[in-house]
Parts: sequence; structure tokens; C-alpha cells
Amino acid sequence: MNGLHVFVPLGDADHRSNTFYSQRSNGPFYRWRYEKSEACWRVARMHAHDRLLLTLDQAPWKSLPQDLKEQLSEHYVE
Repeated sequence: MNGLHVFVPLGDADHRSNTFYSQRSNGPFYRWRYEKSEACWRVARMHAHDRLLLTLDQAPWKSLPQDLKEQLSEHYVE
């Protein structure tokens, strides 16, 4: 996916929080959170003021859970 960046909260390199953030090119930021009780990923578009409060590290694509990769591919349709 062209221009897609995926991030994790700073200090969460092992993805324990099950929360990821994505942005494509200069588009909006989205938060992806895994809901264990429903066994699915929930996505929410973030407001600019929410984004300013976060410190993020870029996450390598290969480190993402497979089901999240599939949802990201569906969300960011070319």
C-alpha cells in the first residue's frame, strides 16, 4: 500500500497494548485497537488534538498481526 505508515505507542515495540495507529500519505490518523472480547479490530478516526498527545514509533509491516494487515488492506483500498 503506497504511502501507508503504521505506528505503535512509544515503548510498545512488542505490541502488548494491542493498539496501532495508521496514516496514509498526509491523510488522517486512525487508531486500531484489538477487542479481545469480540475477537476483532476496532478502528476510529483520530482528531488532530488526540494525535498531538501521542508519541509514536513506526512499526514494521512484518511485525503486524496478520488479521490487522488484512483489515488495513480493506480499509485503504487503492
